[in-house]
Amino acid sequence: MSEPDRQWYVIRVDYRQEKVVENLLHDARIEGWLPMQKIEPKRRGGRKHQSDQPTFQIAWPGYMFVRVANRAHAWLGVAGVKHVRSVLGYNERPVPVSDDEIIRLRCLLEKDPDAGKAQALAFKLGQKVRIVDGPFASYSGTVDSVDEFRVWLEVAIFGRSTIVELDLAQVAKGR
Repeated sequence: MSEPDRQWYVIRVDYRQEKVVENLLHDARIEGWLPMQKIEPKRRGGRKHQSDQPTFQIAWPGYMFVRVANRAHAWLGVAGVKHVRSVLGYNERPVPVSDDEIIRLRCLLEKDPDAGKAQALAFKLGQKVRIVDGPFASYSGTVDSVDEFRVWLEVAIFGRSTIVELDLAQVAKGR
C-alpha cells in the first residue's frame, strides 16, 4: 500500500506473546511497533553481582501498534497472524492513531533519537503549543528553543512570562 493510505492502529494480542507477534508481523511484511520502556536498575547497597545495565520491558502488555491501510484485505492479513486477538476501535471500526502521537510515544518511552529529531523538527521557534503532561498541563506557550529531547517554552504563569523546560513528549501542536 502507498504511504499516505497507511495509518497506525492498536491491536490486542495474547498476553506474553507480544514478541512472537512482532516477529510474525515482520515475517508477513506488516509494519509493527512493540512499545518498550527502559527500566533503570535499582541500587541495593552491598549487592555484588548486580547489573548496572538498564533493562527493557513491554510498556503495555497485551497491546502493540501496526501500520496498515484501513482495507478489508489488510485487516484479514493482520487477523491471520497467530496470537492477534482484535483491533481497538469504536462501533466495530478501527480507530487510527496519528503519526504525531506515535512519535510522541516513542520519544517518551524509548528516548529514540530519530523520533526525537522528527518531533523536534515539527516545532518551529515562535510557534504556539499546548502542554499536555506534567505540572503545567493545560497551559499554552510559545516555543523559545528546542533540541532532540527537550523544548523550552515561554509560558505566562501568574501574569508573568516564564521559560519552562519540558520533554518533547509533554508538548503538542496547537492551542
